Amino acid sequence: MTLNGPVTIEKSERDRNNDREEGNDKASGEWWLSFWTFCLVLVTFVLAGITGVLARYTYKLWEDTNKSATQQATDMQTSLNIAGKSAAAAAISADAAIAAANTLVASQRPYIYVVKVSHVEHEILDSYAEYTIVNYGELPAIIEELQVGVTTSQSAEPDDWPILAEFNHPVALSPVFLPRESRELHEPPPDGISFTTETRELFFQAIIRYNGPITKGHESAFCWRFDRVSQGFVPFGGEDYNYTK
Repeated sequence: MTLNGPVTIEKSERDRNNDREEGNDKASGEWWLSFWTFCLVLVTFVLAGITGVLARYTYKLWEDTNKSATQQATDMQTSLNIAGKSAAAAAISADAAIAAANTLVASQRPYIYVVKVSHVEHEILDSYAEYTIVNYGELPAIIEELQVGVTTSQSAEPDDWPILAEFNHPVALSPVFLPRESRELHEPPPDGISFTTETRELFFQAIIRYNGPITKGHESAFCWRFDRVSQGFVPFGGEDYNYTK
């Protein structure tokens, strides 16, 4: 027992020292674990707070952006409506301007007519159709082509339009008709034709193609039939034989 006693006691103290050191180490480790856990929890709360603030500001930013986008869309739609109304008004104004210009041109262009068609017959060699060409327009007319004359037909309608007037025709020699100017002219019937004895239908026809100072490509056509009852020329036919354009 003498030999074993001190040994047993010495081991017990060593064990107790070891246990004490282990206990101190464990307590120190637990303290640091608790400390770092607290720090982690504190950081987590801080991050959660920052995240909440960011979420609030993000939502506010989204809300403001949405309101701004909605307002911009409304303003854009209003602008589009105003632009549409402005475009419609501009189109109406343009149409009105074009109509006014066309009306002005139509009122100022030359208008060539053939009027006062009659026949003169003292004897066979002195027979002719008398007519007047007048410019009713406000601007001069320049005659480019003239087809005028007395024609015959076996039917109730003219067979063909007269041929072009020759170079020595009075209108060909002086093709400019001033505004309101009128000229009395005459055309003989075809050779051997008498207004009083001819059994075929007789027609007086005229096609006049002319230009104005600011307009081009005008054409006027007129047709009369010789009426044996009244012994005079009467207007004949519809738009196929009578038109001004």
